[in-house]
Amino acid sequence: MIRSKQKLVIQAKSVKVGQTFDTPFPTSEQSVFSDGYDWQRERARLAAVSDDPADLAALAVLAEHELLLKQHILRMRIHSGRARSRSAAAIDLDDYDIYLSEDQAFDDIGKLSGSGDTFELQTKHAVRMWEGQNDRKSHRWPGIRYGMALSGELVRAAKQDNPFAHAELLAFEQALEEAAAYLEAEAGRMRQQIGQYAASGIHIAVMANRNPLLIKVESMRGYGFRLLQLLMAYDMLVRLALTMGSKGLTSNTESNRIIYEGGRRLRSLLQNLYTSAMKMRQIQGITRQTLLDDPAMSAKLAAAVAAGALPPLPEAVLLYRVLPAYAFIEQAVSDEAVLAQMKETAVGLGLTETAAAPVAEEP
Repeated sequence: MIRSKQKLVIQAKSVKVGQTFDTPFPTSEQSVFSDGYDWQRERARLAAVSDDPADLAALAVLAEHELLLKQHILRMRIHSGRARSRSAAAIDLDDYDIYLSEDQAFDDIGKLSGSGDTFELQTKHAVRMWEGQNDRKSHRWPGIRYGMALSGELVRAAKQDNPFAHAELLAFEQALEEAAAYLEAEAGRMRQQIGQYAASGIHIAVMANRNPLLIKVESMRGYGFRLLQLLMAYDMLVRLALTMGSKGLTSNTESNRIIYEGGRRLRSLLQNLYTSAMKMRQIQGITRQTLLDDPAMSAKLAAAVAAGALPPLPEAVLLYRVLPAYAFIEQAVSDEAVLAQMKETAVGLGLTETAAAPVAEEP
């Protein structure tokens, strides 16, 4: 049976030790004792002692410190009105987990985590979109599976205060929304056409796979889940288009066009994501502070923007005025004066959209 312990916060060096000891003992900056005595380490070491005089002397030092700790805990309990006894001997140190701060006590609780997600794909088109195509002899493009990892790269780079990754992440978000809106509109149109026949008593069932492919992945979050939603929407789009074509509600040419166009948009989205991630790999370690602290690197970034290798930075991104919807980006630079200096530097280097835009010549 697991013993339930009470969490107790005692700040470092707050248990006063007035006496000195002839026996040396280990110390720690994380000790609750004013002399730095490493109580937890010594308590574990001396759990199984020998008749060695050194061990007996160390036990005496341990006993003195534990008495002081019990007295300190007793005073805390009396002050809080929870003391059932006013004797330090009634305190059992095994009843407590001692922490140096409230934050440390809560961190020990642990964090929530997902155990994995599953989904089913019913069409070969969706399975191909999930896997991608890596045949060197033909056109290669990343699938949704790889896209999840690539989106994670962008998120990590943006969280490290890379302004270019921040901008690329926002562009990816917009592309996600546009692709989702297109698939939803196309599927809705086909559902409406199929539903019209219900009034005449014909209820058309959308084609389905009797043995769909079940796929299990690690717990998804943010952009990975949004990509999965796109994949499932594309799977349904294909099913609806094939149903329409098989019933003669639309021509085979039109049915194939719908499937192709939906797939083309997703492949374009994933290819652009891949390109963005590869660009960010080339500028790992770049942060907004780089613009102020590293003139040589800033000049290289300016050259890359001028050559079109990197997109110019929107001012709103540089100054944290617009943030991603599915990732938390901490504002590493908050001082308004520093932000103003950063903006001035970026504009001077030609890193921002306004600065990078060509000036029209007067006729």
